[in-house]
Amino acid sequence: MYDDFRQKDGERVTPGNDLKVVDVEGLGTAAYLYRQHDDSKPWTPGELWLYKYIVRHGPLLLTVNATGTARERGDWPTVEQEMRDKVKKNAEETMKALRA
Repeated sequence: MYDDFRQKDGERVTPGNDLKVVDVEGLGTAAYLYRQHDDSKPWTPGELWLYKYIVRHGPLLLTVNATGTARERGDWPTVEQEMRDKVKKNAEETMKALRA
């Protein structure tokens, strides 16, 4: 399933849009981030974003999705990486709980 999801998410990525699929180290035996947000410009009110972490660890396949929008400019973090890190932290904490 992981490989199928990775392939399908990768096929959604086309030149000129704001979708990206990148591998992520340190989460399970394999993981990737499917990201939808144009990080070439500042956050703006009403802008949508999506971060989806897919993690494979043995027979486990974990999907952590975060999506949203902000009504006010101050509702956004100062940089995209801050938002990505918050979602990744949720994936890391879930993996730790499942391994225990």
